[in-house]
Amino acid sequence: MATNQITINFSPCSPAISYRVFYREIGDVSFIEWPDEFTSSPIVFEVEGPEGQLYEGYIVSVCEGDVIGPEVPWTGEPPISGEPGCCDPDVIDAVAETIIPDGSGSSSAGGAFLRLVYNVNMSGETVSDWNAFFQNSNFTSVVYSAGGTVVDLYGSTPFDLGAASAIFQNDLTILRVLDFADVINAIRASTFAGAENLIEIDCPACTVANSAAFFACSSLTDVNLPLVTDVSDQLFVGTTVLSNLILGDIITVGQDSFVGCGIPNLNFPNCTSAGLGGFRGMLNIGSLSLPSITSVGDLCFEDMPNIAIVSLPVCTSVGQGAFRSNGPSLSNINLSSCSDLGGTTGNDNVFEFVVGNTITLTLLTATAGDGDVTTLQANNTVTLILV
Repeated sequence: MATNQITINFSPCSPAISYRVFYREIGDVSFIEWPDEFTSSPIVFEVEGPEGQLYEGYIVSVCEGDVIGPEVPWTGEPPISGEPGCCDPDVIDAVAETIIPDGSGSSSAGGAFLRLVYNVNMSGETVSDWNAFFQNSNFTSVVYSAGGTVVDLYGSTPFDLGAASAIFQNDLTILRVLDFADVINAIRASTFAGAENLIEIDCPACTVANSAAFFACSSLTDVNLPLVTDVSDQLFVGTTVLSNLILGDIITVGQDSFVGCGIPNLNFPNCTSAGLGGFRGMLNIGSLSLPSITSVGDLCFEDMPNIAIVSLPVCTSVGQGAFRSNGPSLSNINLSSCSDLGGTTGNDNVFEFVVGNTITLTLLTATAGDGDVTTLQANNTVTLILV
């Protein structure tokens, strides 16, 4: 047995009311922890059991009375003693929640794991129902908590999510989280498209996220896909409040991959190419690092009002309209290896509608006479650094 820490957050009803946790492990070990009374959130206490084991508990309020000791058998609801009216019944199951101490899902529970969090009670669904929903037979057990809104599924065989269709289409307004999902190998095209209340995706074993998988997920704030190395077409379109993004060593960015994405900065040190409109319309981004990129498509950086510095030191080819409609923050562009600016030596609208800025542009001497550079100079105050 190991001793593990658990942190529980809750909303106290009153500073004058103290609370205790009724707590049990879901599994073979019957250890029960009875922590001291507490009056504020969060509470951190230790439990005994395998790291990664599932637990559940209830927080209850106590006043002059006390909670009956551990000799009382578990009955599903915590036994309460004390004067009538001393305990607030609304508190009893307010934080009845399954907790994974180390956040690793199935690392010690055996087999593969997936957690779903909904806005509604899903506890009427059986394991067979969930297997039918995911169009496979991988799951062998299900555990519900938090009033049935947290669904923990256990299985043994990894699978591709949404391989046959966008399986979450009927859950677009009620699905909030897909977490600890080490059972998922890939997320197929449009799987979560339009899931307006989805806030978090955590798929640590997923290697592929296909086109438009998170299209118009307007509430999505956190994405963890640490093994994904290619950003597919339209993958993050409309993820306007995305603030935490973990990806693998990105090599390519597809077409319109980040249109309207709210992420404030990106760093892809080994990315070599970005397609048409790959980063356009990123309204919040201020920092974009692409030190290894060799080519960018048409309109790749269009309409990025807060971008200040774009450094593409080894990029040899920049598409038409690449910096079109960039805002007043744009101040430094490094194209020190670029021999193809817009495809021709004339004006290809690479800097169209970039007006009134003070910009330092690093460029090959041979490219300095390109019509796009002439246009940029005509509409802005430009310092040319020729290499």
